[in-house]
Amino acid sequence: MLRALETFSQTLSRNIDGTTVMMSYAPLTLEDSARFAHRGLLIDTARHYLSVDQIQKMVDSLAMNKMNKLHWHLVDAQSFPFDPPSIEKMDLGAYVSNGK
Repeated sequence: MLRALETFSQTLSRNIDGTTVMMSYAPLTLEDSARFAHRGLLIDTARHYLSVDQIQKMVDSLAMNKMNKLHWHLVDAQSFPFDPPSIEKMDLGAYVSNGK
């Protein structure tokens, strides 16, 4: 339903002074479906600095563009470990040694 409402809102436009919302092509028939099951965005803050405001704007734009995945490359082995207390051993990263 969320994506259907987003598609509907993209058919609307405002006039120049912003007081009126119009639908230019009515009546309208839409057939909207995803071409791919995975529609996402990669944010790589491990290698490229992004402010919190920039990240929030990107996350907010995901729904507007009907994306359903966010891949956040948060840390690298060369950078600081992110060790949240709620997730055990996350600071080990993608490479786990054989118990050593």
